[in-house]
Amino acid sequence: MGRIKYIHFTDLSANYSISVTGKNCALNCQHCNKKFLGSMGSLDGIIKPGIKSILISGGCDISGKVPILRFAKRINELKNKYKINAHAGLVSKSEAKVIGSLVDIVSFDFVCKREIIREIYKSDKKPLDYYCSLTWLQKESTVVPHLTLGLWRGRIDWEYKAVNILVNKFNFPKIVFNIFIPLPGTELANQQIPTIKSIKDFFIYLKENYPKLDKRLGCMRSGGLYRSKVDQLALLSGFNVITKPSVKTVLLASRTDCQIFWHDQCCVFI
Repeated sequence: MGRIKYIHFTDLSANYSISVTGKNCALNCQHCNKKFLGSMGSLDGIIKPGIKSILISGGCDISGKVPILRFAKRINELKNKYKINAHAGLVSKSEAKVIGSLVDIVSFDFVCKREIIREIYKSDKKPLDYYCSLTWLQKESTVVPHLTLGLWRGRIDWEYKAVNILVNKFNFPKIVFNIFIPLPGTELANQQIPTIKSIKDFFIYLKENYPKLDKRLGCMRSGGLYRSKVDQLALLSGFNVITKPSVKTVLLASRTDCQIFWHDQCCVFI
């Protein structure tokens, strides 16, 4: 797959995640069912020494919005000390303008498949709502789009179209790729994860068709041997950043004389 010149790894040791809604979410999406929110801290919680960046997240209201603007005063206080990355969800044009002045980066979970929005997100919104929110946020903020591979029945199909839209319509230079996790206790706990072959095919497609795209492997993917294989595929297919890489991936990078750069914050800040 070509010689690897360099790779950025991050262990997230200086990153902290906060939910502005606690464990509450009006949508209660099938793949999450509020489980991811349970591991996040609160806006009034104690932030340990050494933290450099904070992800401001939370559950969505019925319109698909994460209500971060309700807590603008506290977020502004945090911004004086930490870099701020935020999940805003779907927003209006006026909200996007305020968010742009409030945070350093917006991480936007992009979806262009109606069935995912309707069935998994349990929302009556349409792909157009995602396009509009993304357009407004892009004008006011530094936005890094995220795609979750395999969210629709464990297959990788709509993601090809999504990358085309993000690169050719919105001109994004970088995309973070996560991989669906069948989290115990959720409605999709028994859904299959994408096969290693489908991930390999997709990664090769990205390398061949979007050679200038800054590809980043995010923090969400299953562990064990599966994670190790995915991470090594990402390394060999030209990903620039891998979040919390497996030991075998780090060793592979070392053996190939790849220049390794280590970081301690969210991959969007690299």
